[in-house]
Amino acid sequence: KQWYQRRVAITAGIQEAADFLSVPSSRRSSVFSAGDNEMQALLKEKQDLEFLRNKLMKENNELLSKLKQSENLTEESEKKVACLECENKNIFDKVMELEMRMKQMSSLQHPALIAKPSEGDDFNSEKRFTRSEMDKVIREKNLYKEKYLELQEDLSTRYVEVQQESTSNEKSKFWALFGGLFAR
Repeated sequence: KQWYQRRVAITAGIQEAADFLSVPSSRRSSVFSAGDNEMQALLKEKQDLEFLRNKLMKENNELLSKLKQSENLTEESEKKVACLECENKNIFDKVMELEMRMKQMSSLQHPALIAKPSEGDDFNSEKRFTRSEMDKVIREKNLYKEKYLELQEDLSTRYVEVQQESTSNEKSKFWALFGGLFAR
């Protein structure tokens, strides 16, 4: 508050000096002519300081708006990462569920594949599969394996994209925040 009162007093003094300078020089005494130059220099310095203050306030406002934008981008990125992590978990759960279903279906379709105690030791008494049945089982197994590998590849690709996006966002936020300072 004291600073503000001093500033008001200085501003009032400068204003009185400006009023004094606006009086024609013929009416002023020659005693004040040396003070005229000093007063004009002070007025010019005051104008320069006000211009500089306005410029600094403008830059401050711009930096604050950039900071707010970067905070918004950070929040958005965090939301995206959380969403992708949730999606990643859902995909993993779905893969596990599909694997379980695949095991159940293969055991239901081909009950002879499940180890059962044989009734006799006779080799010919065990159930055998024809070539076409074995071929069908192998093709199904390969199909499910291919789907599993595709899902796993999609999952890893998605993970890499998330990582790259998060690192690029961090770099762009840094340069967006401090780039204006170095560009001038």
